[in-house]
Amino acid sequence: MTYIEKDRKILRFAALFVALLAIGCDSDTLAPTARSKNADSDQPDRSDRSDRLGESGEFAAEVDGYQTALLALSRGDEPSADAAIRKLLLRDPEDPKALELWGDLLLRRKEFDQAAQQFQAVAESIDPPPRQVLDKLVEARMNAGQPYQTVAALQQTLSQYPDHSQARYDLVGTSAMAGLTFAGLDSLRWMAQRGQTDVESL
Repeated sequence: MTYIEKDRKILRFAALFVALLAIGCDSDTLAPTARSKNADSDQPDRSDRSDRLGESGEFAAEVDGYQTALLALSRGDEPSADAAIRKLLLRDPEDPKALELWGDLLLRRKEFDQAAQQFQAVAESIDPPPRQVLDKLVEARMNAGQPYQTVAALQQTLSQYPDHSQARYDLVGTSAMAGLTFAGLDSLRWMAQRGQTDVESL
């Protein structure tokens, strides 16, 4: 083979190499292993995706359960509310939202002592406890005819929300009826400082 033929052969190989680069086949031709690794890394992690889909599905089910229960309660449909809340509690017996909804349902059923227990559980599981939950706890204790527990609930409310005027009025009145006048003295002073000690305010 002459030098010219060798040069032509080299040129042909060079031309082929350039052509492969131009059409993007270099990774298949020159580095198949690297291509394979890159391809694997580009593939979505199906197991991770399925986990995410599972979590999102559970979250959607919870949200739907809350909405179903709230809608049923607003319509006065106690059986549907009961079923929806029970499903939520089966999923998580300590779910504060579900426990509050269960307390709401028990209030409607006039099962005041049981309702108070649910609201107390919610109040103890969240720091600080939501004001609306404490208000419901006071309501349940009052309706259950539990003056001492009502005073305790009102004091718990005011420890978190000292400017809650209705709680202060209720504490003064309830503590007086329960013979625990001293428990309402701070609230009585608070009301006096604001000119709210008239009979109609109590």
